[in-house]
Amino acid sequence: MRLKKRKPIFRKTNDHFALRLVTMGYSVRKSIWIMYLFSIFLSVSSLMIVFGSNLTGIVTLVVVLAVFIFTGKKIGMVKVDD
Repeated sequence: MRLKKRKPIFRKTNDHFALRLVTMGYSVRKSIWIMYLFSIFLSVSSLMIVFGSNLTGIVTLVVVLAVFIFTGKKIGMVKVDD
């Protein structure tokens, strides 16, 4: 994103996932819990894909993609300072 916007990649910006959650109105503590839960969700999903049957893996992958799309659209709409 930074390269696309021609911004220095090592300069601090407000476009991180955690900072967008805080901008949306969540407290820092709640933002951290959301990120923990998201990490657990991805960990469990990856285990289901690796150790589950083919059908389980495909369904899990579809659910993960749907969550990514929904979350990306919601978080992407948050305006941050450039």
